[in-house]
Amino acid sequence: MPAIKVSGSQAKIPNPGRKQVWRLYDRRGTATADVLGTVDERLSTDEPFTLHHPVIPTAVRRLEAGVISEVEVLPIPAVREGRRVSEPASMEELRRRRIADLDRLDPGVRRLINPHVYHVSLTEAMWNLKVGLVRSLRA
Repeated sequence: MPAIKVSGSQAKIPNPGRKQVWRLYDRRGTATADVLGTVDERLSTDEPFTLHHPVIPTAVRRLEAGVISEVEVLPIPAVREGRRVSEPASMEELRRRRIADLDRLDPGVRRLINPHVYHVSLTEAMWNLKVGLVRSLRA
């Protein structure tokens, strides 16, 4: 069972357990949100899912099946069980990846003056785990 540290401030309560991060891309191929969930979850473009704001309980976004065109697993593991699973990338390869990542962000998010907010959300399972643990400690 995951542990959690409860704080007086909702923003300071960490997300419990082992985690997985995904980047969601819309039909245009533009990154629309990063999602934090439990390590045993799987996200699919064929199924609807609910995204929760990490701090605001009423800020919930439901994405229907087909709205998301691609789900990218982040980060790509470099070490697993103490062993390197891939060769380190060259500086040129790292540069190329970052440029490609930036190109897939909406221009409104990239701009320096009045940028749009890039959403980072929790999956339904991570939200329920977090809220359940907090409630059990406060009960």
